[in-house]
Amino acid sequence: CEEPTGGTSWAGGSICKKDTGGTCKWFSCDASRGYTKCSKHPSTFYRCVCQDGYCAKGGQCVKKGSGLCNQDTGGTCNLFSCSGSRGHTT
Repeated sequence: CEEPTGGTSWAGGSICKKDTGGTCKWFSCDASRGYTKCSKHPSTFYRCVCQDGYCAKGGQCVKKGSGLCNQDTGGTCNLFSCSGSRGHTT
């Protein structure tokens, strides 16, 4: 995965999500989530997000380039090819 811009990156067909799904308003992010930081979301709740150099995968932060980053863009291509907005896809 590449460094995200605004939370998501479309590099090489990979999406690098930062949000692990954990919350941290009252307590720190759980250590099982890996390299996280507590980030205040605009709607006033606090989320555990991956630090720079890491992507969220299965609720944990994994190092970019480890081959464990999510490569599902969320789009479908049953009838038409993938949209160009999804970056390079295979």
